Amino acid sequence: MGEGRTGLAPRVSGPQRMFAFYILAPVVVFFVLPLLFYRVPLRVLLATYAVYVDGRAVFVAVAASVVWLVLAAGLVLWPQRGGRAAPRKWTPQALWGAFLGFSVLGSIAAIVHALYEMPPGFEEFVHLAAFAPTVAFILGLLVLRGRGRAPASPAFRLLVPALLLVDLATALLVPVLFSKLMPAAVSGLAILYGLSAMRMPGRRQLAVGVLLVAFLVASYPVKLVLRQAVFNGPYIRSPIGANPFRPMGGDMHEVLGGVGTVEHRVPADFDLWNQGFRFHLRAGRIPLFWVYAIERVIGRVNRLSDFAYVVSMTPSQIPYARGGTYVPLESKLVPRLLWPTRPSDNAGQYYGHRYDLITPDDTSGSYNLPIITEGWMNWGWWGIVGSAVFVGLVLRLLWRYGVGDSGAPGNIMLGVVVVGTAAVTESDLSLVMGGVIQAFVLYAVVEFLIRTRGARVAAARVLHIPIAAGRSPTVKRQEASR
Repeated sequence: MGEGRTGLAPRVSGPQRMFAFYILAPVVVFFVLPLLFYRVPLRVLLATYAVYVDGRAVFVAVAASVVWLVLAAGLVLWPQRGGRAAPRKWTPQALWGAFLGFSVLGSIAAIVHALYEMPPGFEEFVHLAAFAPTVAFILGLLVLRGRGRAPASPAFRLLVPALLLVDLATALLVPVLFSKLMPAAVSGLAILYGLSAMRMPGRRQLAVGVLLVAFLVASYPVKLVLRQAVFNGPYIRSPIGANPFRPMGGDMHEVLGGVGTVEHRVPADFDLWNQGFRFHLRAGRIPLFWVYAIERVIGRVNRLSDFAYVVSMTPSQIPYARGGTYVPLESKLVPRLLWPTRPSDNAGQYYGHRYDLITPDDTSGSYNLPIITEGWMNWGWWGIVGSAVFVGLVLRLLWRYGVGDSGAPGNIMLGVVVVGTAAVTESDLSLVMGGVIQAFVLYAVVEFLIRTRGARVAAARVLHIPIAAGRSPTVKRQEASR
């Protein structure tokens, strides 16, 4: 029964719950989960020294995180009566073509984006196109389910699983090989949402989720070793025309010679006790690789410490920014290709220097400024409430009029795109929500072209069915509908 009919009580659908869950789950991981491991006073590492944060600041930070989460989730999950997104159905041929195109062109875009630094006007489009292999993986699963009509030859039948492997490798392995983990984590989260939108059984979704978490945990120390031993820091993309495989220094043979070579790369500050957590982790019963992985993963997802430190300093010692980091938001809706002089988003630099999280002489690096921390830094509790309402309203509108409950390929694709761009809540509001809107608009246009092109091709095939002698147009239509 439709939820938009008069007299029926509004409801929250299962797909709507999963949409909100996968987008907002990182907030729980970054701002609530670390509390399980804390000891108070909390020790927070800054650029050149450490500070201690008392229990009151930690409590306020947790309370603010919960308030933000409840407000944002409440707006996304608010029951609705009408205005549902229409099913975005594709013909089987259109689904197969979209899967093939996203797989091939998206993989090329993702690899080029990993290797080269694009001109500013094209960087945004290549970045969005680099997410296409994640979309293609879900579309390929729909093809395997029989919803896409591939050519009948055996070679094409083998092509589908081969492209699925390429898509998965491009979405998860390529970022790790270039010492970046967040793109792989976001792709994994978007894949899990896509599986739920396909109505995959819950046990299979759970199994895939466990495998993805294990992969990400194991990949974190690999990423750090690559940064330290191969790239001498994060991989720096080359300008177009330069050699992307230039030697970066380091001795890969030394790293691969044994896990013991990793041990001297774990300074004391990486020990969980020294990070403010209430237990040590040392190699012994647990292999050193996994000790290192657990230490670094827990430290990596711990954004609550930074937030508690900001709460303790603002506004008692550092005044509110009063909207200073939100200025780029108004220009994010216009691509840089159309606005070459668009203001840059330097919120990470501003935040890092303002709170001594990066050294004063660091003019190129930045420090992740999560949406929740940014809200408090600008206006305290008003910033928390305002940013939660803004994020919740944007996501609700995208769900209600763009994604919706339908399991049609176009709806699933747009949902995967929104989840994959909105889940990066450890970045600032302008960067995240600007990216969400740009990605939605781009992929919505592509989805419209796929759907309308597929419908025109199908209609043309129906109209060109020859009418045998003695048969009426009615018989023709009956044959076309079989």
